[in-house]
Amino acid sequence: MNKLPDLHNLLYNDNYDCIFVTESWLYPEIPSGILDPEDKYTVFRSDRRQHRGGGVLAFISKQLRCQEISLCSQSQECFPDENVDILLLNIACMAQKYRFMLIYRKPIGGDVGCTTAVKLCSLMNHHLNSSGPTFVIGDLNCPGIDWTFGMQPPSNVELIFHDFFLTNGFIQCVTVTGRCKKI
Repeated sequence: MNKLPDLHNLLYNDNYDCIFVTESWLYPEIPSGILDPEDKYTVFRSDRRQHRGGGVLAFISKQLRCQEISLCSQSQECFPDENVDILLLNIACMAQKYRFMLIYRKPIGGDVGCTTAVKLCSLMNHHLNSSGPTFVIGDLNCPGIDWTFGMQPPSNVELIFHDFFLTNGFIQCVTVTGRCKKI
């Protein structure tokens, strides 16, 4: 909420079709109309319900055909401790369906982190797009994965994600960290 002027500047002064946000820090009592007062985008959200932080948010131009894949019960069953926030969206463009998985994973390790990683990889595997490309966007909090040299990650949690993405033929497109990556 403290970055609303920056968000509005991004939404209305540039010509983006899709904007994806991790760690939105939103909660259900904040209306989407405050986020997009000019109503130029369809707003999709997965807010934290009990704790501060986390959350994912997508702004999709109303000129695009977009459909959210409902994960409500499945996501809550898989991640009851709010370790993961996820949105799955299909965007149709010129007879092609693109699937976007917007994910934020809380930075946890150990047994809980491994269990969460296995469940998240299983969920992603179940929802891979069989009729077009799948894009995974967000923050999995795996700083030890080095895609440049393909070295084995230092933690078990990172190894689970590393193996999933390599096995399914994913490549990393954005290699810089930080705010406001424009691709």
